[in-house]
Amino acid sequence: GDAMTLVDTWPVLLEAFAAGRIGRGHVRAITQAGGVLVSTDVTAEQRAEFERRMVALAETTTPARVAKVARREADQHLAEPLVERHRAARDERRVTVDDVDDGMSWIGALVPSVLAHGIDHRLRAGARAKPKDDPRTMDQWRADAFCELLLTASGTPVIERTPGGAEIEHAGLLSTIRPIVQITVPVTTLAGTSDAPGVLDGAQPVDAETARILAGVAATW
Repeated sequence: GDAMTLVDTWPVLLEAFAAGRIGRGHVRAITQAGGVLVSTDVTAEQRAEFERRMVALAETTTPARVAKVARREADQHLAEPLVERHRAARDERRVTVDDVDDGMSWIGALVPSVLAHGIDHRLRAGARAKPKDDPRTMDQWRADAFCELLLTASGTPVIERTPGGAEIEHAGLLSTIRPIVQITVPVTTLAGTSDAPGVLDGAQPVDAETARILAGVAATW
């Protein structure tokens, strides 16, 4: 399916990939961000302009950098304001569980970006502050804290027994951590004279309505 989309929709991108000027990561970043331009009323000329600009950028920088720019560029080509699209997209929020091998499952949630990044920041901050004698990796700590918060509604201490029989208390650090969400917002959006989107962490567009709410409750600008 990815190959068909690349061949049928992104000829300039395909040529650059085939010639070895860009890598698979660049292709993935551009096609994922540009997917909204394929299924909307964006013209073929607008999509082609987006493709040319992103391929030129991909030839000079990393896939991660391309992904950030591509999301912003794609949003600028859409006729429907981000505020309206975000309101409709919020109705699709959900939690999914996919069972895999060895008694494990993936659990994920489709939620507004500002909430997702806030959750991620809180978990990362907690993992960085874990005691030095905690044997868990950063990823393991974050996964455990994620479960503790959802099942107990607080980052309660967990007692774990080491192979030698000693008990280690993993303090409920998350209860003391407030997540940080950083958004750059145009002054015209804050003033209410435009609905230009903000930008979350320099990458993900944020609708003006959400940006204004966050600005209103922020302790500092």
